[in-house]
Amino acid sequence: MNFKLYMERKIFKTTLEKLTKGDNLTVKEAEYLFSISILLIMEYEKDNKKKSFFDFAYYLVLLVSISIKDYRALYDFSLSFGLYPITNHIYKFKLIDGMGVESELVSQYLENFHEEDMVVTYEQKKTKSKIIDSQDENLGFIAPTSFGKSSAVIDFIESNPQLNIGVIVPTKSLLAQTFRKLNLKFPKRNLYFHDEMFALEGNFIAVLTQERALRALKKIGVSFDVLIIDEAHKIFEFNPRSVLLSRLIKKNKKMNEKARNIYLSPLINNSSNLMFDNEQFITEARVEKNVKELNISLFDSDLNCYRYNRHIKSYFFKFSYPSPLSYILDNKNSKNFVFLRTPRKIERFSKDLAHSLPKKNLVSLIEISKILARYVHDDYPCVDYIQRGFLYIHGQMPDIIKEYLEYKFESLPDIDFLIANSVVLEGVNLPIDNLFMLDLRGVTQSDLINLIGRVNRLNEVFSEKDIYLNKLISDIHFVHCDGFTTSSMKTKIDQLKTTLLKDEIKNPLLLNYDKESLENDASINNDSGVKATEKLNKIEQLIKNEDYIQQRSSADYDLKAHAIESGVINYYHNQDYVIDNLEKKISIIVNDISWSEADVIEKLYMFFIKDLDTFFTGRYLRVARLKYKEARDFYRGFLRNSHQLNLKEHVIEQLRYQYSIRDKAKGRAFFIGESFGEIPRSEGGRDLYVDLSKKDNKDMVNIALIKIKTEGDFISYSINSMVEMLLNLKLITESEYNIFVYGTDNLVSNSFSKLGLSSRVVKKIELDGQLMNIKINDSGHIIINDEFKSYMSSQDDFTKFEMKKYIVDR
Repeated sequence: MNFKLYMERKIFKTTLEKLTKGDNLTVKEAEYLFSISILLIMEYEKDNKKKSFFDFAYYLVLLVSISIKDYRALYDFSLSFGLYPITNHIYKFKLIDGMGVESELVSQYLENFHEEDMVVTYEQKKTKSKIIDSQDENLGFIAPTSFGKSSAVIDFIESNPQLNIGVIVPTKSLLAQTFRKLNLKFPKRNLYFHDEMFALEGNFIAVLTQERALRALKKIGVSFDVLIIDEAHKIFEFNPRSVLLSRLIKKNKKMNEKARNIYLSPLINNSSNLMFDNEQFITEARVEKNVKELNISLFDSDLNCYRYNRHIKSYFFKFSYPSPLSYILDNKNSKNFVFLRTPRKIERFSKDLAHSLPKKNLVSLIEISKILARYVHDDYPCVDYIQRGFLYIHGQMPDIIKEYLEYKFESLPDIDFLIANSVVLEGVNLPIDNLFMLDLRGVTQSDLINLIGRVNRLNEVFSEKDIYLNKLISDIHFVHCDGFTTSSMKTKIDQLKTTLLKDEIKNPLLLNYDKESLENDASINNDSGVKATEKLNKIEQLIKNEDYIQQRSSADYDLKAHAIESGVINYYHNQDYVIDNLEKKISIIVNDISWSEADVIEKLYMFFIKDLDTFFTGRYLRVARLKYKEARDFYRGFLRNSHQLNLKEHVIEQLRYQYSIRDKAKGRAFFIGESFGEIPRSEGGRDLYVDLSKKDNKDMVNIALIKIKTEGDFISYSINSMVEMLLNLKLITESEYNIFVYGTDNLVSNSFSKLGLSSRVVKKIELDGQLMNIKINDSGHIIINDEFKSYMSSQDDFTKFEMKKYIVDR
């Protein structure tokens, strides 16, 4: 079939333009497009590698059927190619008049594809069966976003009660979400989500991050029969967390020779790219056919809106608008996600949007506004924004506030807009039905496809809310907006011509990493060659360190192994020299009275930083600032506030400090970090600082929140690793560790803090005399009695949300 000849015909161009733009079709035009789809399918059936022919045929059948409200062709197509959720929906809601005996027989056949409250596709059923029945050592399950990976995990666990299973998730938000699902499904199984919960009796299910899973492996007798790796494509990246994930998989295999791995992802092109060595073989279970299609619009710099057809790679003019904001507001749906890459742009756009949206004066929104004022601050921007029906989230805000706002966007129909960045990809599934992308600089093809996959999740598509299947077509808008857009939108749109992804393997621990190209770059005598040489040296040191730690059991760890495991070794260059010095320090400090009298902050300085501050690498120079007494005093105060104050009290305390230095030199160059930095401290430096003297009250509150989050993350991800290493080396006591990390060495309070409950909630439960009504059973479940249930139901919305993250009211 010479498809180019069809594309050159006038009738093809005009009818495709009308279909793409959403214009009404005549019966003759609809029949013509159906005939084109038949020709495309005939070509696909000759060679099913021509997936683009199938995709285009489906696009035509779907859009034409919905356009003319005649679902016969879509019914036949979906039945023929196993897209049974569509078949079932058309039958269920009687979208075709006079469906006879044949449809009844089809309905009976579809009963084979019912799973709980939904119908799955033929491919979904087939791949899920393959996963459940598989005894393969390594299995990759690749399926589009919202195509049943979670239900496959549940079915696998249900079918294998004798196995110790670890579900590895990349974020704490996903950990909480996955834990709740499994807790409801398996109330009688040992279910753990923290490394300190493990008991030695009975099989278990564990939902863990890679950090917690590695700590769990250090416990006597703990290993995983199966690791289920969620968002497995993240192992392709080169960062500390992808290294830890690689280490976890290898270490678990060494401890348990029969261990298996199941990799879950919507974004992997070739599962063999997950291999570490030639001895591995990865079986693949893949769902190819995606029932969702895209309605792509471009609002360009000329203020014109164009519809884009990715199948024929053509733009068609639609309308003009006076501004990007007027375009967004005129094309909004019920649940709109505005994507911007950086936190600063998110907040700036939110200010612009607030000027265009009046307050809704709805009780539901006013209540949330009051809660945010009560628990954060009266001048927190979202206190106002929520009343206008929108909110923003990003990674530089306290986690509990971010998660609460996500929850309210999900549960309240009155909130129309969510302004956010890639944190949405790392958290809970949200009911997004419209996507506006304003800034895509640095966004990869994988990120783009993952973002788009968040629109119209399948549980929202096949429902009585969308009888006519309109949500099978996802509205995707690329919006050029001066001051926000920094890269070509058309370049990004071009990436949607195909859904065939190229795996970018940046992790040097993977077999298919292209080290040879880096070596070639390093051989060139120029600036690029110097940078490539530095990267090559870093990679070779990493591989050497990983080999070192893999050769040792946890019981056989020396100081170097502890430094590698904690990641502290990466804080330094000239690592062997540093390790030698740290070993010498141990023999000195154990008999030093000043060590025994020092607090943990002082011990961090004495052991890791004193006389070694010049060896810190650029990324960790901030740690070396602890050589200054002023810096150590700051973090003592910050930790005290974090443990003793609730968020609002902490914000007020931080504000008090900011106002006290506002007009001093420290205030005119106040460190805030890269995401919100506006000025350098000195000429030629990076923009990591803000001038507090130029900020109003609302800005000061926002800066206080950002500072609390930034410093909290610094402690969690950099300082705590050193504290844990001191504990492992027995240079501090368990009590010192608990007080530093959790703020108390009270065993009962600590046990709940370790399970994820915030210190505010634990303290409240304790002060309200409710500790006797809540306990952790031997299976790792939090158990509450009727009195606690009554107590929990009497709390305000925010406190209930915090509690219910990990406390399941059965």
